[in-house]
Formats: sequence, structure tokens, C-alpha cells
Amino acid sequence: MNCTMYAKFSRMFKAEGIARAIEVAKELNFSSVEFIEWVADDWESCIKDVASAREVKRELCQNGLSVACYSVAVTLWEEGMNPDTVTEAEKALYHYAEIAAAVGSPLLHHTLIMTPVQDKLSLDEALRCVVPVAVRVAKYAYSLGVRCIYEPQGRIFNGVERFGALYRAIKAECPYVGVCGDAGNLLYVDESPVEFIRTYRNDILHVHIKDCAPVEMREDIPEWSISSGGVPYVDCVVGTGCIDLEACLTLLKEVGYHGAFGFENGPAEKFAEGVIAGQAILKKIFDEGL
Repeated sequence: MNCTMYAKFSRMFKAEGIARAIEVAKELNFSSVEFIEWVADDWESCIKDVASAREVKRELCQNGLSVACYSVAVTLWEEGMNPDTVTEAEKALYHYAEIAAAVGSPLLHHTLIMTPVQDKLSLDEALRCVVPVAVRVAKYAYSLGVRCIYEPQGRIFNGVERFGALYRAIKAECPYVGVCGDAGNLLYVDESPVEFIRTYRNDILHVHIKDCAPVEMREDIPEWSISSGGVPYVDCVVGTGCIDLEACLTLLKEVGYHGAFGFENGPAEKFAEGVIAGQAILKKIFDEGL
């Protein structure tokens, strides 16, 4: 079972150095790690260039760790673009594809639209502009030995059907792409996480482990954490929220899933507690009875 230390690894990597991040990953029984980057003016990259990526790969390997996935939060659409426009965001993803390859990641996971533009951008227009960009990035990444994967995220490309419109369009041009099974995001469009996993389980190459709980509306709840139907959610320790993780994982086991499980669980101060709980659920589903 390949358990992956996700967002917390990147935070520790940048704040406390690679040695400490590796130490914590091993203490929590992770066998791999996943980096997270943002394409934003004020973001300092975890790994700045290919040479640095190779050095990070060497240090991870020396400690028995690998990179399961390289994730990038990015918005591929910008106002006034057309399908042939090469934006700075697209160029950034070419760079991160090179980083992913150099650090030994088999997967590049990137978002499509992070900014809240759903009020001025239709699904058809988003598909018209974003799919060609994603296809170009996926082809370039694949030329480096890296496969691109996508998750239901935001509003425009979230939900079983809306994500499907995106994924089918990209896969028609790039049959080697796949899905990141981040079922938790389905809550934000009031759909079933289990149904998403059931629909795309044969294409899922990577999984994000998380749990969320509905709460009463509060002033500190960010807009992105409120579902389309007005339900506010907060991250919680795995197994204490409303996501039926056991059902999701059982569906993956049934199709012989052998990919990694990236722990995206929160809240941050209870990360270790969530990891222990999530690993117990994974063991229950994938190991018991084998």
C-alpha cells in the first residue's frame, strides 16, 4: 500500500528543510511524497529547476521514499484568450512537467480553473479554451515520461457530468491521461463522492484521502467551502466527516487499483491523527482477507 504525504510535506519541505520533512514522512509510515505548487506571482516554488529536482530525488531515494505525484494549482483560462493562446500559466506547466520528470514523479496533477470566474464563463466556453491547453501540456508531459491527471474541482469542471465533459474531451486527444480520485470535492456541487468514484474508477491513477463535515454557516467559512446548494463544509479528521471513504475505496479495490493514496486530510493540527485513521481504513479495505 503506497501512502503518500501530500500538502504537509511541501510546507515542511519549504519551512524546515528536506531532512525534517523526510523524517516526519517516515515517522508517519509514508512510502512516498507528493509536492504541491501554485502558479501565482507570490508563490515560491518548492523545487526551482531540474538540477534541484534531481538532487531532491537523490535524497528521497536514499531515505526509501519516492515521489508519487507532482501537483500544481493553476488556472488555464484568462479573459480574451482563444484555443491557440499560450499563456504564462501554460508555460509554467511545461516547467513543472520537467520538474516532475526530473524528481521521478510518474504523474503531473494540475487543476484547470482555480479563480472564481463561473459567473462569466460557461462550461462550453471553458471547454473551448481550456481543453486545447490541457492537451498540449499532457502531450509535452508524456514526452517526458509523465502522465497528466485531473480531479473534479471548483465549480465549472466539478460533478460527474461536468467533469466528464472535460475528461472525455482531453482523453480523445491524449488516451494516456487519467483521473485523480479526489472524491471530497464533489460535496461542493452537492453530488455523491461514491458516484464519482464508481463512474471513473477504471481511469483513476491517484487518490487524495480526505474527509469533510457540514457545519453551520459562519463568517470565517471561505466562499469556496460553501456548496452550490449553500452547505458550508470544513476539513476534518478522516472517518469523522460525511464522506463514505470505505465505499469509495471498496470500489477501487474491486477494479484492482494499485496507485498511491495521497493524504490531503485536515485540519493541519490534527494531521497525524488523520493519517493514522486513514491508514487504518486503507488497511481494512485493501489488506484484510488477502
